[in-house]
Amino acid sequence: MRRLLLLPLILALPLAACGDDADGDGAGSGSGSSPAVTVPDRPAEVRGILDGGEGTFALSDADDAYFEGMALLPARGDAPPVVVDDAGVELGTGDLAEGMPVEVWTEGPCAESYPVQCPVQALRVDTAG
Repeated sequence: MRRLLLLPLILALPLAACGDDADGDGAGSGSGSSPAVTVPDRPAEVRGILDGGEGTFALSDADDAYFEGMALLPARGDAPPVVVDDAGVELGTGDLAEGMPVEVWTEGPCAESYPVQCPVQALRVDTAG
């Protein structure tokens, strides 16, 4: 008998967790808006020009020679970096084109090779030119 009384409670808890939030977006925060996409709140590690295309961009004309030739997009299957324009509007990696000036933020240690291999956290594209 005791088990029969606990069964509805056990079944109700997971269903309650699936409930919708107050603003109906399913996010559960109640804020009604998603956080803005931003670059880190620190100076970029390097500035340069996008070189390449079709999803395989590297950094050229880097203002720090250490980063020259560094791949800017991860290998297939890894999460892409945050990409924004100079107004802070989120861009997709498909919006990138060869010759665009960029600021680059990295995170974590870089593999000491040539070219250096750093995990790219964010890119800010200078769309004004």
